[in-house]
Amino acid sequence: MNCEQANRLSLHEILLAMGMTCTKYNNKESWFLSPFRTERTASLKTNRLQNVWYDHGSGEGGNVIDFIKKLKNYDTTEALNYLRSTNTSNIFSFQKQGILTQSQNSNIIIKKLCQIQNPALKGYLKSRKININEALIYCKEIHYTEDDQKPFFGIGFKNDFDGFEFRNKYFKSCLINKNITTILNGSKTLCIFEGFTDFLSYRTLRLIDLKEDYVILNSTSLASRSITLLQNYNVIKTYLDNDDSGKKATLIIKENCNNEFQDCSNLYENYKDLNEYLIALEK
Repeated sequence: MNCEQANRLSLHEILLAMGMTCTKYNNKESWFLSPFRTERTASLKTNRLQNVWYDHGSGEGGNVIDFIKKLKNYDTTEALNYLRSTNTSNIFSFQKQGILTQSQNSNIIIKKLCQIQNPALKGYLKSRKININEALIYCKEIHYTEDDQKPFFGIGFKNDFDGFEFRNKYFKSCLINKNITTILNGSKTLCIFEGFTDFLSYRTLRLIDLKEDYVILNSTSLASRSITLLQNYNVIKTYLDNDDSGKKATLIIKENCNNEFQDCSNLYENYKDLNEYLIALEK
């Protein structure tokens, strides 16, 4: 990794991966409690169009390398070594966009984005028998308001259009934009899931950490969006639901797969989905 590559990593994602608290978030900017001082009102702003930061408390700012240098008191070489040694596989690369995708729910304002901390959300994950450590890697705690009504909070799973699948014990929805989620680890095996709870169930069930790439459809209606990725893999495995929509989506993927294809739903054939199977195993 050189400086150019490091500065293409999403600064917003890096701050979240470091456990910093985001108090405001939209397609253009995000605000964090500054790690450089103790504060209650966020003063560290990231410009998500330019992938740069500015600290209103100190008047300093810059790119990804500049942030790591200031935070860790490193020189450029040390900052690069830090980023190389940090697991950045789940950090989305920044891509400059002239026009941002219009939000599907433009009245939604994300007030806080942080690591999952709320006991109710951890309890929800426990009830679904999902390994909390896996959830902490791939999910965030989200607090948002809609139309200036009372705030909601839940678990957010990010997709490739900078939106979130949103879940709590009582409610599920999509915030901002709807799309599939791709998680790339440089593998020639691709595993496809219907929803993020199925993906996390798979991660919970695995006894060894195989190197695989993942696509989470976030809806069977988005199955066709995975088609362009299939040609990059030697093996395609699907873990979709055992219902009509899951079977139709599996067929769409199978018909567009030119290499080895495995329908893995037979592993949980007596259950609706992979998470239901996991819950039954844990009883």
